[in-house]
Amino acid sequence: MDSNTKLERLSRKRDFYTNAPDWVKTFWPTQASFDWYLKSRNKPLTEQGALQRLGRDYFVDAERLALAVENELGVQS
Repeated sequence: MDSNTKLERLSRKRDFYTNAPDWVKTFWPTQASFDWYLKSRNKPLTEQGALQRLGRDYFVDAERLALAVENELGVQS
């Protein structure tokens, strides 16, 4: 895990989607579409710290995911 990761920003992938901010569900209206996005961009999201792996589970860093999506789209919130 990245030394700059704050534990309170991490949540399991499924839990994150359930309690996700509105913008997440606007882009990915289903859990399956969100899972596909994370899987298809696993390496860049991991490199940016948006996705962390601990054992067999993946955790989403909410703040870094927002930054990664902003960077990909070339926009800011």
